[in-house]
Amino acid sequence: NQVWIACTAQQTLDEVSQGTDGKTRTEDEFGKILGRFDTRISLQSNDAAFITQKRVLDKNSAGLEVLGKLYRDKKEYILNQFKIAHDLYKGYQTEDEFVLAYPFVPYQFKLIAHVFEAFQQLQFVIKEVKDNERSVLGITHFTIKEHASEEVGGFIPLDAFYNGMFQSNLTHRGARAIQNGLELDYVKKDAFAQRVVKALFMVSNLLESQRLTFPSNIDNLTVLLMTELDQNKMQLQKKVREVLEKLRDESIVREENGSYFFFNEDEIDVQNLIKNQTLGFDDRLERFDEFFRKMTQIRNKHSFGQNDFRVGYFVDGKEFLRNGEFDIKVLLTDPGTAQQKALDLNKTDLGICVNEWFLKDVPLRKDFEWYCQTLKFFSSQGDSATGVRAKTIENFRIRNGELEKSISLRLKQHFAETRFISQQRVVEPDQVNGTDPVDRTKNILDKHLEGIYHKHQLAANYAQNQKDLKMSAAGTQGLMHGLSPAEELVNNMISNYNNQVTVHDLINELEKVPFGWRHEAVLDVLVHLVKKKKREFRYRNQPRYPIVDFINKAVSAPERQVCEVCSGQEIDQATIDETAFAFRDIFNRDLIGTTDGNELYQLLLEEFKKEQAQYLPLEDDYHGTYPFGNCFHETSKMLNRWANIRDPKSLFDSVRSEKETAKAFLDLAKGMKEFVGQHIKEYDAIGLFYKNHRENILELDIDVQEKADKIKEFLHSEDPRSDYRHIRKAYDEVKTALTDYKKQLTDEVVEGYEQVFAELEAEKTKLGVTEANVYADHERTLQGIRNLDSIAQLKNRKLEADHFKAEQLEALIRYAAAKPAEPGKPQTRVGEPKEYYITRLMTTISNEQELDDYLAKARKEMLDLLHQNKTIILK
Repeated sequence: NQVWIACTAQQTLDEVSQGTDGKTRTEDEFGKILGRFDTRISLQSNDAAFITQKRVLDKNSAGLEVLGKLYRDKKEYILNQFKIAHDLYKGYQTEDEFVLAYPFVPYQFKLIAHVFEAFQQLQFVIKEVKDNERSVLGITHFTIKEHASEEVGGFIPLDAFYNGMFQSNLTHRGARAIQNGLELDYVKKDAFAQRVVKALFMVSNLLESQRLTFPSNIDNLTVLLMTELDQNKMQLQKKVREVLEKLRDESIVREENGSYFFFNEDEIDVQNLIKNQTLGFDDRLERFDEFFRKMTQIRNKHSFGQNDFRVGYFVDGKEFLRNGEFDIKVLLTDPGTAQQKALDLNKTDLGICVNEWFLKDVPLRKDFEWYCQTLKFFSSQGDSATGVRAKTIENFRIRNGELEKSISLRLKQHFAETRFISQQRVVEPDQVNGTDPVDRTKNILDKHLEGIYHKHQLAANYAQNQKDLKMSAAGTQGLMHGLSPAEELVNNMISNYNNQVTVHDLINELEKVPFGWRHEAVLDVLVHLVKKKKREFRYRNQPRYPIVDFINKAVSAPERQVCEVCSGQEIDQATIDETAFAFRDIFNRDLIGTTDGNELYQLLLEEFKKEQAQYLPLEDDYHGTYPFGNCFHETSKMLNRWANIRDPKSLFDSVRSEKETAKAFLDLAKGMKEFVGQHIKEYDAIGLFYKNHRENILELDIDVQEKADKIKEFLHSEDPRSDYRHIRKAYDEVKTALTDYKKQLTDEVVEGYEQVFAELEAEKTKLGVTEANVYADHERTLQGIRNLDSIAQLKNRKLEADHFKAEQLEALIRYAAAKPAEPGKPQTRVGEPKEYYITRLMTTISNEQELDDYLAKARKEMLDLLHQNKTIILK
């Protein structure tokens, strides 16, 4: 036999076993017990709502009849009046459901179970209260008894569950959570307000996962508070909203993303601190500016056309961006309409009429006010809090962050209906393109600037940066005849300045309304005017300043005060013609015919540059090195001086007045150019010959020296062309004479030294010396003589022959005297050499007796030397 034992309990077995025998972890033991039973029966209820309805709300036959008739008569109301947005919370769907659940709505049983579950986790209710069928059955039974005497046809709302039994199950923590709401004077005096507080208390404290499917918003609260089938939902919703707004004003509840929640005690304290924050004028405007500029992307500069315009930006008169070329003025709290404010703004101001919708949207204004107060509270007390207060403030930061997103979203939505004021005229929202605030702001700014800078596009085709400007200035491509609208405008403006204006003043004028041109575009227009001969540049009072050089100066702002644009000088036709004739006389060619003084000026400059290009290399090569190089220097100097004359009239006067001098320079320079091209090698050869043989030429005959003197004059001449032919001949003659004389002299010297070496060789044999290299080398000495180029040196060598001979003899004798005797050979005695100057005894001999005396005395002295074992060398 088998015995089955079944039991019920308020707790599960694992809960009962917790802590048994001092053990806190009973999973293993509990598992061992369950492992012994193959068959298990679940004792948990599958549908607490159904059990509750069957046990508490079961009807008798009369009740079934009445409710059946009510359902059929009011079916549409019954099916639609109590609908909740989420499918988890169902209303009535069939007659059976209606009869079974009445006077409750089916979703109320699930909802009250969720409330018990959440309150248990929040420790708002005693431990015995759970989300099971016993708790749901108990609260339902207690509630239905309280409404048993009411007429059939009404419905019990959710707030009815907050009754004596519900209150008795609240813990102290739970009672305190709703206490502030119920004890509010307004709530005490208003029964409906009490109902809203109780219903909100229950659904706003659901678990987070449950709030996702059943948020505590106004729509859900309205359905939960309905007690009649034909109740006006819109009116009821309005009453609920009024209560909630008062609760929020009293810092009892807060609103987040459309749902409402109760504050705890610390949150209420912080809420009141925030509420008491006093906002100054700047607090609101600064916070709004943060929203607005982030939303519209307004910057300190706005690009329009070919320029960037500085933006001034104000909110209700407070300046945020200064020094603008135009101002954006946001109207936030001004009560006036766009039409009323249009004439109050400057024509260049762009008004943004946020005030027209901001003042009407009360919830937005209140939320913005609260947002500003909260930020001010954070700035003064947000960083010093600790403990619970720090956590509360952090929650407020999070909520304020969400509120910021909500405000930002609503501002963006409203911006599409914003009206603007441009050039003192109202611009309707449908006149501005764009789907988001950034696009709409950009488009209205473009539209506004297009109106106030209506001449801006005239400069569109001119340089917009320095690179393009400098390319335009240096360009040589011809320009179209006639002036463009921009050039005509600037030319007339210069005329209004008495035909002379600084670039600084001109740029300042054209940067303003209605132009707004970049300074590069202004300078490029001026370049075109100068190239078209309408104007001239002047830099530091230097007229006709070159375009490229002028632009390089004018791009620097400090230089613009000394950069001027003026009118060209009028020059009469006679002066133009005379200058052209003078040019022909000087350069031997004609210029292109012209009646324009400016054009003639440019033609002359181009011709001067061509001429300079010819003579500058010649000047570098020959000036300072050759006497005739001075003609290239003078010519280049004259051309350079003319090319740097800025004033056309002054240049024309110089060309005409210096015609003869210039013609002489040019003729000489041309002739010398041809001369050096043909004869410079021969000229250099003549010069080198004369330089190397000036001393040798002095040894030649007088007629040869005279020819050399002419060569010298030729080499120092600044115009050697006419003398070249006969100097070339004289050069050959002098060269030949020098060569011949040198050859003759060389032969004589060599012959003399040949004789010396013959005598040395004879003496060497006489002394019995057979060794080589005892005296100077024969061939080397003669080759050295032949290599001499100087006639003076050759003559010196000729005079030194006797001395050379004596030196070599002395060396030979000394060698022979020092040489040791060889065995077996007869020895020739050689004494030490001793020089004897034969002319020392007597300088002149006039008779025979003097000759005898001279010879006797010489013989005596030389015998003495021989007796001293000396070898005499006569000198």
